[in-house]
Amino acid sequence: MKKAVAFIDGENFYHKISEFGDMKPWFIDWDNFFKNITPKNHELIRTYYYKCEKVSPYDFNRPLPRKISLVPPETPESRKIKANEWYNQCVVDYQKQLSDYEYNIACRWSNIEIKKVGTLKVDPWSEEILGEKGLDVGLAVDMLEIAPLTDSEILVSGDADYAPAVKCIKSKLKKIYLVRFFSGPPPRTKGTGTDLLTCADETIDLYEEELWKNMVQPMFLSKRR
Repeated sequence: MKKAVAFIDGENFYHKISEFGDMKPWFIDWDNFFKNITPKNHELIRTYYYKCEKVSPYDFNRPLPRKISLVPPETPESRKIKANEWYNQCVVDYQKQLSDYEYNIACRWSNIEIKKVGTLKVDPWSEEILGEKGLDVGLAVDMLEIAPLTDSEILVSGDADYAPAVKCIKSKLKKIYLVRFFSGPPPRTKGTGTDLLTCADETIDLYEEELWKNMVQPMFLSKRR
């Protein structure tokens, strides 16, 4: 039996499945999910689930960005207070989210390890979450380090930034499987980088209806939007 290790880009994964009727990672029955993404004649020995370690720091002592237009009776100081309050709440909410992942996923499925790498980028002025910084680098480095210890690796992400790491791992004669998600009808996939799709050895395709019917815990089936 060949050995396989799965790497899940948690930020990318969250946004992908949120399109499927507002599905959440903790809705998933991970035992069934793993059965569906594990290649034939392989044993999935470990899964690494990557989340940002923290919200990126922001220095509110700096002047207001030029893009900010104050609306009377706003002042620079009141606008800064508003942005600071949003940022502080964002930090609290994200730390709670990390605790939820540990409790609802890692503690319930012993073969899943939550790895905290990089920072979550936010814009407190527009009150937007912009994405992650450094998570993809940490995940790619781990894929390269673990490659000699396993037969195959499974990547759950559509981010084209992983293409160089995938190519390097393939040069070590290891197989790379890429998980894609389809929604619809008709079933369509989006957000998977062409470079990544081209260099992966094989794709493992999961469909919205299949996820809800076969891979979601019964207690969450009524949550579908």
